[in-house]
Amino acid sequence: MAVTVTEKFGSRETSEGESPSIDLLYTIDGTNDDIEAKGNLLAASPILYDGLIRQTLHIEQIGPQLWDGSVRYGPRKRPETGESSFSFDTGGGTQHITQSLQTLGAYAPPDMTPPDYQGAIGATGENVEGVDVTVPVGLVELSVR
Repeated sequence: MAVTVTEKFGSRETSEGESPSIDLLYTIDGTNDDIEAKGNLLAASPILYDGLIRQTLHIEQIGPQLWDGSVRYGPRKRPETGESSFSFDTGGGTQHITQSLQTLGAYAPPDMTPPDYQGAIGATGENVEGVDVTVPVGLVELSVR
């Protein structure tokens, strides 16, 4: 079963002023693995939102294969003069692919013609299974003053 991440109704509670923040609330469905739940929440939530940067992430399992998740956004902290700041987010997500861009070859036993599935990936004759591939979702930030 594929993991789905859906933003909740009533999400986006916002605080303005000297310390602005916003909380996006999500439901994560389809896994009992906390690491997988966090990874999917990171992949589904933007790094920047309304000029604020993602700062914290929280998950809580509320049922079998069901999680509540929240992501808090706040202001970027500017480095002091002479201070360096490096930030790397190498997280990724997955994408389900069912069609190839190009078929490089089709093979069959001698005296038989291979079936033509029109670029379908994981075709079984009746269904197209497809494949999950990892796609990059990340941020690299560098500040030097």
